[in-house]
Amino acid sequence: MHVAASASAPWIQPRGRILIVPLRSDYDLFGVLTAELTTLVPGSIVIDLDTSRREMVVHIFDASAGDDATFRARVLQQEARVLRALARRAEEILAVDPDSSDTGADADAGVGT
Repeated sequence: MHVAASASAPWIQPRGRILIVPLRSDYDLFGVLTAELTTLVPGSIVIDLDTSRREMVVHIFDASAGDDATFRARVLQQEARVLRALARRAEEILAVDPDSSDTGADADAGVGT
């Protein structure tokens, strides 16, 4: 309701923002599922997903509703849920700092158990 009200009320000027969110995994399936879950959040849409660079570019409709760090943390929580559900080496991938250049979370992490 907040997004709909903000979009239709001319006196409300939402502060849209584009964020680059670092991801832990470079596996396409995990990135796509994380992007889908992120897009389900009202007021956010994934613009680009680059799994080779482990980055997701997200547009936020009203950034005044929360800060960048909070939103990035929510995306990483979604990614963690996906990894725990599907990745063979989920805990190893989750140990990777998403802000580092370490590429330890690679495609041979695989799907399933």
